[in-house]
Amino acid sequence: MATNQPQNRQGNRPQQSPHPPLPKGLKKNKFTIRQKVLSIGNKYYMEDDMARTVGFCKQKVFKLKEDIRIYKSKDMNEELFRIKQEEILDFSGTFEVIDSRTNKTIGFLKRKGFKSIMKDEWVLKDPQKREIGRVKEDSAIKALLRRTILSFLPYNYKISYQGQQVGKFKEKLTLIRDVYNLNMNNDPNFQVDRRLLLAIAICLDAIENE
Repeated sequence: MATNQPQNRQGNRPQQSPHPPLPKGLKKNKFTIRQKVLSIGNKYYMEDDMARTVGFCKQKVFKLKEDIRIYKSKDMNEELFRIKQEEILDFSGTFEVIDSRTNKTIGFLKRKGFKSIMKDEWVLKDPQKREIGRVKEDSAIKALLRRTILSFLPYNYKISYQGQQVGKFKEKLTLIRDVYNLNMNNDPNFQVDRRLLLAIAICLDAIENE
């Protein structure tokens, strides 16, 4: 006699595994990402809204595939997460964001290669590579100006989740380094994992705006 198979509330769809736990220091809605330019490679400092360091990254150079590690502090004793490029020389690059403690995938970032020539656009994906949101440069007109006669014009980006704007990146104009402010006040329930957004902030600076 056939037995009934248990089903979850979504019918035959398997339940989605939860994201790896978000580190306490990253349970914030506002961050500042500061780039420090070095003779070889870049350093990125991630601060919360109280100017406390919650993340640090030292980008390696001369890499065919990006493998970027984000640490809790500049002493690099505790790795929080990493950004791993899937393919070598991929124009529309896909980057996996991985929790370092559990080695589980947090999500994916995919660059819209041809679109990004004229206006930066990235896709945010969940661990199953399903689209959950996008990060887009704010204006086509401003994007054109940044690429032609006004290269000093700060970059600004809109962050959407399931079609609704939930946050924004804003570049602060400085003379010697790039500074980005991340504001996610419209996402109080942390629907977008902050590690994905900190990862894309580094990618935007290191890849798009280099």
